Amino acid sequence: MRISVPLLLVAALWLAGCGGGTSQPPVVDYFTANPPQIAPGEFSTLEWEVAGASAISIDGKNVNWRGSMKVEPTESTVYTLIASNAAGSRTATRQVNVLGPLTIITQSLDTGKLGVPYYYQLDAAGGFPPYKWSLASGVLPPGLSLDKDTGVISGTPTIENIHSQFNVKVTDSTGATATKVLSIDITPSITFNIANPLRNGRVGQHYSHSFKSGTNPSGGVQPYSFTLGSMTSLPSGLSLAMNGNLSGTPSVAVTDWEFVVCVRDGGGRSECRQTSITIDPAETPAGSTHTIITNSDSSCAIVPSGTSAYYGGLGSFNAIPVDEHSDICFRIISPPVPPPFTEGNLECPGPGPGPIPPPTPYCQVYVDGFPMGQIDYYCFTDVTEDHTITAGAQ
Repeated sequence: MRISVPLLLVAALWLAGCGGGTSQPPVVDYFTANPPQIAPGEFSTLEWEVAGASAISIDGKNVNWRGSMKVEPTESTVYTLIASNAAGSRTATRQVNVLGPLTIITQSLDTGKLGVPYYYQLDAAGGFPPYKWSLASGVLPPGLSLDKDTGVISGTPTIENIHSQFNVKVTDSTGATATKVLSIDITPSITFNIANPLRNGRVGQHYSHSFKSGTNPSGGVQPYSFTLGSMTSLPSGLSLAMNGNLSGTPSVAVTDWEFVVCVRDGGGRSECRQTSITIDPAETPAGSTHTIITNSDSSCAIVPSGTSAYYGGLGSFNAIPVDEHSDICFRIISPPVPPPFTEGNLECPGPGPGPIPPPTPYCQVYVDGFPMGQIDYYCFTDVTEDHTITAGAQ
């Protein structure tokens, strides 16, 4: 029996398409889903072409080597094509996404603060991205704007104590839209005032002061918390609690100790203020006295001058009562000390016999160990502790 050439060619092609007599696994030329994203109730079409397969199926359903199939999934679904022959198999997958209805999923917006940069990202779901954003009605607070491509509301509010309500709209690539009414409140910046200086404390006595009282601080978003400003500290024995209470028992006397107090609101905004405090020395028990000691070398002399209370001799002022409020003053001069400077004098002589010569500037004076320079006069006022005054040649 003779077989014509055309018939042999058809048979060869059939064997190649169905895998007959091949030693290679089949080849999946293409497997597509169009469109890859659909709305509920819509169709997507699967299309494929395979070479050299003896069996082809999509999700278990046998299909031809080339074809198309409409699918209507109710949720996002992955479709699997399997092509096989005696030499092996090949697999291809395509996903059809079922998108829900377009909706704005942002529920509420953050509160803004006057003068503080604001940023909030609006979010949408469903529909067919990309999205475009706009305001269907209403306006944003002054200083803020909406990016139509990204859905970001940003800017720096310029007016406080306002409530802005607006209707935001999102549009997908098919023209479908969704809207939602949202609002933004703009609160004032924090107002924080503190006394400067604070009332004095005293060594050994409990101290307490609250930086939170009445309407201070105000504005911002409560609750408030308090901290020390950077690079500042408190006198030894004092501490600042987060509730704004400064307390403790000072252990060291200081004068005009400066520090910074900061208040932070619940939204993260801070305001800082500087103040100062003086810690007085510990009180001396009743009946106590103080002494002023005077020392000098052979080049200088320390003599009382204009003193209204003189306790002891030329070498020291002894037993000064704690409640003494008189000024105790001294002249620093160079020898010879002219008469009538003798032990017990209360006043320096005025014009006449024995006037005080002009001060010689080589006497270096120290008061309680601190250099005062070349001075010729020094007073202790309201004596509350022991002191030492020393003079000598420089």
